[in-house]
Amino acid sequence: MTMQPIIVDVSSKIPLVLNGVNVEFDTTDENIKRISNFEAFIDEKLKEANVKDYSNQVITPEDAPLVLDNLGVALKVVCDEFFEAGTFDKIYLKDPSSIVVQAVLTGAAEKLRKHFENQARKEEETQKEKANSYLVAKKKKNNRK
Repeated sequence: MTMQPIIVDVSSKIPLVLNGVNVEFDTTDENIKRISNFEAFIDEKLKEANVKDYSNQVITPEDAPLVLDNLGVALKVVCDEFFEAGTFDKIYLKDPSSIVVQAVLTGAAEKLRKHFENQARKEEETQKEKANSYLVAKKKKNNRK
């Protein structure tokens, strides 16, 4: 009789569907280290892409096309760095709106945050269960003496 192997497959990729586009978030150590200080990392990438910060300026109707183009470049940098190159283009192709892509990206970040919080909570609960099992077993063993 041959034993069948026990198979445990765990991927370092978290699949997401963003506005109908299948993407994956890479949880490899290398990627997590790369984006661990995401704000500073993205700020540097945005500077490299010559993205302007309009957050403290009054935007006139004449400025709108330039601001939207700028937002598109910023979103492309963030999407393509956070997921993989080409992610922004795939989402934008489905719905050519920087405002929609921004909402999708914000939603994805929130879902990933919740995913990692739930994962950490489950791990903490598992550790507590193991500790309690150990303490119960130890108490039983001590009571037998």
